[in-house]
Amino acid sequence: MVDFDEICDDGNAVDWDECSNQCVRARYIFVTTNEFNGNLEGIAGADVHCFQQKGDLPGEYYAWLAIERLAPVDRFDIYFEGWYIRTDGTPIAQGWVGLTTLPIENPINLDAGSNLVLGEAWTNVKPDGSAPTPSIACGDWSADFATGTVGELGATNASWTQSGLRECFTPAHLYCIEDPG
Repeated sequence: MVDFDEICDDGNAVDWDECSNQCVRARYIFVTTNEFNGNLEGIAGADVHCFQQKGDLPGEYYAWLAIERLAPVDRFDIYFEGWYIRTDGTPIAQGWVGLTTLPIENPINLDAGSNLVLGEAWTNVKPDGSAPTPSIACGDWSADFATGTVGELGATNASWTQSGLRECFTPAHLYCIEDPG
């Protein structure tokens, strides 16, 4: 039963499922099925890709992507304390603090339909959610030349978001994170 001050209540003691013990609904994280070159038409274009690939998942989704003056720490709800979970219900991290503190609980490597995805995702994001300086982001995600930073889909250490550089014409996935915007 959901009381007046609760967002959800699933009636169990499992903290990391779709409703935490603090009655906060979990937020989903998935990886795009499709791969894209570094010309994403900016961060807004990447967000559109996340929206187009969310399928039946509830909520709004934004790309885990940064340019020098705009990073997830600036775009996402950094006060969120519920769980981030994969689309199969597996926990990734508790709240923003858990997502930006290493290691994360499990790799982010499932698409919106809970299918395993292998490879890398464009990021340009440090593990704390900020943009690196200098920013290496395929011309602020609007060019398919130069280089951009990627993360490794199977990793739980810093490599999940910052594992190396790739030529911007190289295809890579996107991490998509549920956030109220």
